[in-house]
Amino acid sequence: MLSMFLMGPLEEIRKLIEKEPNVYILLDASPVSAMISGYPEAVKRVLRQYNFLSFPMSNSLSIHTPLVEHFYQPIYDATIKCNIKPKSDLDFEIYSAALKKKVDATAESLAEFTASILTKHCDFYGLLEMLYDKGSRVFVDMGTGGNCLNWSKATFADRDALCFSIYPPVIDTWGSQFRVFAKLLSNHVHIDMDVFLNSFTYPFV
Repeated sequence: MLSMFLMGPLEEIRKLIEKEPNVYILLDASPVSAMISGYPEAVKRVLRQYNFLSFPMSNSLSIHTPLVEHFYQPIYDATIKCNIKPKSDLDFEIYSAALKKKVDATAESLAEFTASILTKHCDFYGLLEMLYDKGSRVFVDMGTGGNCLNWSKATFADRDALCFSIYPPVIDTWGSQFRVFAKLLSNHVHIDMDVFLNSFTYPFV
């Protein structure tokens, strides 16, 4: 498998992938980017058809493709046996980028969420658009790589949304948290400081 990150119109990427049965979109990242993976010759045919800015990925990936969908049911069944479910009194909602829907406070919903994480196509861009339509305007990247931040900025480039990362370029955990808090406060976003400072240890199951 040859895995690539492409920068170009997402709709164009989708059209080209539809014509290649041995190439798959792993992740719809933004309106102008996606991750793809497939058999090397098929991927190269896609690249020759459009002037994409492309970056080879270090790993050969099959996750998020139909090639691993047979793992869905075993993971689902194993999660069900654990009998774990999210708390019903959470003051926030958990969403799946694979399913593009909220994870309910049931063992079945959590099992579906868990089994889909690696076995289903990931539509990060689609989830952002869905949440925006529901009224969300603040998007905080909790990861360390900054990828989600860049994809969010590309998605909401011309719209009224705040996108930033909680992690700085250098390690400064407390400083980073307070900078995020200051950005939220300066943009008149209501936030509970106590919950914010304990967010990394707040249990959700």
